[in-house]
Amino acid sequence: MDITIQSLDFIAQSFAMMDATTHVHSVDALTGNMPTEVREEFNTLYNKYLVELTHDTLPATDGGKRG
Repeated sequence: MDITIQSLDFIAQSFAMMDATTHVHSVDALTGNMPTEVREEFNTLYNKYLVELTHDTLPATDGGKRG
């Protein structure tokens, strides 16, 4: 199955929303088997949405960005 940018964007946005609302999840488990270029793109999208949702406060990631 090929990963499209639309599906990657949807997943990144969904996980960022969970992170912003402190729902427990594992982004590492999600991205662990992704090819490097896909994982990097996911992390870019995820960080973008997380910053938008939390206004630069990253509660569930101890203040650090992924990537």
